Amino acid sequence: MKRVTLATVVLAASSILLLTSCATRPTLEHSADEKVSSSDQNIRQFSAKAEVLDRQSGRIHTVDLDFITKGRNSLRLDVTGTFATPVAAVVLAEQRLTCLLPRQKKYYQGPATPHALASVIGVRLDPEVFFNILFNEDPSRAAGWVCKKDSSNILESCDNPKTGQNLAWVDRQHARRKVVVGDDRFQVSMGFSQVPTKVQENAGNGVGVFSLTIPKGYTSLK
Repeated sequence: MKRVTLATVVLAASSILLLTSCATRPTLEHSADEKVSSSDQNIRQFSAKAEVLDRQSGRIHTVDLDFITKGRNSLRLDVTGTFATPVAAVVLAEQRLTCLLPRQKKYYQGPATPHALASVIGVRLDPEVFFNILFNEDPSRAAGWVCKKDSSNILESCDNPKTGQNLAWVDRQHARRKVVVGDDRFQVSMGFSQVPTKVQENAGNGVGVFSLTIPKGYTSLK
């Protein structure tokens, strides 16, 4: 599979055509520190302003990230650049990953593995780690992660010696927090906040949000 990194996509953001969507949107609120069990089916939404540092070039790019989750089983990520131009749309559902890259007119659809995520967005992460980051959870259940907590037993940082990746939770303020994810090539700083959930209803369970239709003319990443 050809590697299409997030940095490559961000650089192309200024030339991506603006897409819009309409939805009927209810409001649900949850605590950002709420523990989410495997049986939880609540829908939550998080937003983040992300700064992507390319360590090789020294360049920094800014994108907006919008996450929607349904329990621990489904996740949607929409990445937008300057003037809300779409950069990427990613859905994790039923252990499968679908990603659309509008600028390249490319898509990926297949198992949600760390390798697949690296090929699509440039970051080799266990899909479960996405949920750990959003829900303020210890990712050490995923292979290779070793975490440290502060004197109040709150997560401070995690490292994965096998992959050279690291996570750090900084500047916590109630529902807002900053999470820094890094490896030898990129560092992504994400300022998170949980917002009232705004999702398109489909039979009252938000199913329509967690699927992506591959547009005609898109070709598969290989």
